[in-house]
Amino acid sequence: METNTEYSSKDVITNLLDINKPFSPHFLHFFSDISIDNLDLIKKIWTNVDPTRKYNLLKDIESLMEADTLVSCDDFGNFALSDDDPHIKSQAIHLFWETSDIKLISTFIDLVKNNPHNEVKQAAVSVLGRFVLLGELDEIPEFSFNQVQNFLISEFTSIPDINIKQRILESLGYSSNEKVSQFIKIALKKNEKEWQLAALLAISRSVDPKWGKVVMEKLKDFDPDVQIEAIKAAGELEIASAKNFLFKLLLSTEPYEEAHLQTVWALAKIGGSDVLELLEEMIESSEDEEEIEALELAIESLDLTGGIPSFDLSD
Repeated sequence: METNTEYSSKDVITNLLDINKPFSPHFLHFFSDISIDNLDLIKKIWTNVDPTRKYNLLKDIESLMEADTLVSCDDFGNFALSDDDPHIKSQAIHLFWETSDIKLISTFIDLVKNNPHNEVKQAAVSVLGRFVLLGELDEIPEFSFNQVQNFLISEFTSIPDINIKQRILESLGYSSNEKVSQFIKIALKKNEKEWQLAALLAISRSVDPKWGKVVMEKLKDFDPDVQIEAIKAAGELEIASAKNFLFKLLLSTEPYEEAHLQTVWALAKIGGSDVLELLEEMIESSEDEEEIEALELAIESLDLTGGIPSFDLSD
């Protein structure tokens, strides 16, 4: 077995199979850029690994990828996609949230078309949104972009499952296609909360200022979940006219509340000297260490980007 400078492949396999011990986070990097030999070892014992263990492993790998952008687990993720358990297969799909491999497009489309489990279908249409974004940024071939976009538009109009339709709408949010604007308008007219949330996420991803009025209205929504999604959208669309409302919301909520945290991030994305001044004042008066850290991150972002952060602080 191939040996790492800190641990051997055998150590990883033994720990993975031992359900009486937690899987050590120390071993997670084993799955990044995994060698052919080590992947073969995993394949041989995979059916013997406890299903909950598999799922938690994939979850932990996803968290590692979010924390460390140098981690790449495409090869292991491709293998895990073959698992018959829909819960595990769905989580394996989440490992591709930053992929740009257009060869995977047909794989995910096939899962949407032919997999019998809605959980898998939802995960697949969600990750296809990544390719819609890449297409809008001209980072994948136009043919591949059109393949994904046309497929999602077709599925949105024909697929009966509401939850899948909502995930499709979210993925299409990145698209500038006029049909998507119509889909969002239709969703906003529905009374169901989940449709409102899906529409607002799609609006956030559109980065289209034409939705400013809608977002301003939703900022005052009585449902806290809808309001939080509107706060995020106000930041993503950099709606300067939302600042006064967000200032008041920030001062009327507690540091531990989600609305408070998301308002800090939204204001950081909108930017401006008045935002910087308020955040500095809040640091001076706050006794909450977590809030102070969040505020300092927001200010650092403002300083680095001239008031318009280039990344998602909420991550």
